[in-house]
Amino acid sequence: MTSSPSTPPAVPGTPAKVRRPLVAATAGVIGLALGVTAATAWSAPADPGAPSFATNERGQTYGSALGAEVDPDLILAYGVDGKLGYVRTTDLDGPTPASPEEALTTQREMQASGGRTIPLYAVDGVTVIGRFKVGFGGRVEIPASGP
Repeated sequence: MTSSPSTPPAVPGTPAKVRRPLVAATAGVIGLALGVTAATAWSAPADPGAPSFATNERGQTYGSALGAEVDPDLILAYGVDGKLGYVRTTDLDGPTPASPEEALTTQREMQASGGRTIPLYAVDGVTVIGRFKVGFGGRVEIPASGP
């Protein structure tokens, strides 16, 4: 007996009415198994392009925030004296204004004063090694020595 592409080959002793549902069920199970396998294989990290930050002894992440969608706890920065260290993300962000009016007042104060300074830390996140200026606008200057 010849079988066409749409007709499954005959299995001896199996009526034609049973073959079609049996073949369809088997194909469904195989398809489901392949789908689960593919989903598992492709579900590794949520964002494989996300940077992987190092962690210090206190469990804080640290490194450069350039190109990162999520900042590390300690961001690599140059202090006002050109020293390389880290600033805490929370210090850099500052307090969250309670209202739009408070945000505008803070912005005006920052503009009038030229900014504020926050501690520059060693990689341990505890030892203060200098100061970092959080300014209002302006430009970033990197010392000639560079990292």
